[in-house]
Amino acid sequence: VLADPRQQVEQMASLTSYWGGFGMCLL
Repeated sequence: VLADPRQQVEQMASLTSYWGGFGMCLL
């Protein structure tokens, strides 16, 4: 069963935002 594309995009955006904040903390 394939996951909902929209849900996948939301998850990816959340992950990107998470790593973005993590990178900012390192700077």
